[in-house]
Amino acid sequence: MKTCTLMSLLLLHVLACSSESEVTPTSSLHLSAWATGSDRGRIDVLVYLDNVSAPPGDHHALESGDSLAATLRGSAKELMWFNPSFAASYFSVSFNVQAMQGDRVGVELHRETDVDAVGSYAEIPAPLVVSPIPATVSRAQSMTVRWEPGIEGDRVSWNVDGDCVSTITRGGESDPAGTLTIDPVQLYSSNDETCTATLELVRSHTGTVDPAFINAGLDTMWGEWKTELTFTSTP
Repeated sequence: MKTCTLMSLLLLHVLACSSESEVTPTSSLHLSAWATGSDRGRIDVLVYLDNVSAPPGDHHALESGDSLAATLRGSAKELMWFNPSFAASYFSVSFNVQAMQGDRVGVELHRETDVDAVGSYAEIPAPLVVSPIPATVSRAQSMTVRWEPGIEGDRVSWNVDGDCVSTITRGGESDPAGTLTIDPVQLYSSNDETCTATLELVRSHTGTVDPAFINAGLDTMWGEWKTELTFTSTP
């Protein structure tokens, strides 16, 4: 009886140690996050969380009992996992409020069995002050966009989308003078139609990632403002 009891205790100890060893430490997690405001009356939060120590093909990041939330203006919302086609963990949530310059959006990871990481945050920057663009733009010609300078340290990315035109590769600009030129070779069109297109300009401001993450100095959280400009795209 004593032998059986001892063996049972040893087995429980081994199982407990095995269970603990399978827990992904916070220091093995990689974080990227974006908090994007616009004039659409909401702030969208997107989080990429990856377990860099997992075997190939296994990117499970959260354990049972863990929670991931976004915070804004004293309130918190749970970030929901989505898009299982990606080989990583993506989470998103939206706050239905009009974004304001300086809004501080946080991302908090609470762990049941390891170190919490609740110190990641970014501030929404001011929107770009963009000069009016032509009402009609030919896809055979370059398109120049200008905004007021003075955003040193931030980056500006862009994208064009419409029924007859799209961006081959999303572009990024950090020109402190505030000038962007989109050449015809950067756009894709499969027909000779005319359509309404939207140019997105996203100003991104670097935030802070909690030091509990593995690459806290390399991981990123961005506060962003998306400006949308519409025009007619012609062949």
